[in-house]
Amino acid sequence: MLELGKTHPQYLPSSILTKKIKNFNDHAQTLLPLLRSSTNFLELDTSSSTIAKSFKELCAAVEPTILNLISHGNEEI
Repeated sequence: MLELGKTHPQYLPSSILTKKIKNFNDHAQTLLPLLRSSTNFLELDTSSSTIAKSFKELCAAVEPTILNLISHGNEEI
């Protein structure tokens, strides 16, 4: 995992980062009805899956679309 030091320009303390993530999640919910009605929206519930299983489900849903996924977790696929 890439760690940014406090002197790095993109560094955010965890308290601010937590607030930004919450803000994103709160506002993203308002977009879901629009996305569902006007796009080819697909929701995958990966909350109880391993990363490897989630990745396989994602690949099955989007192939042959090309995605660039960046993971900041420690688990390998």
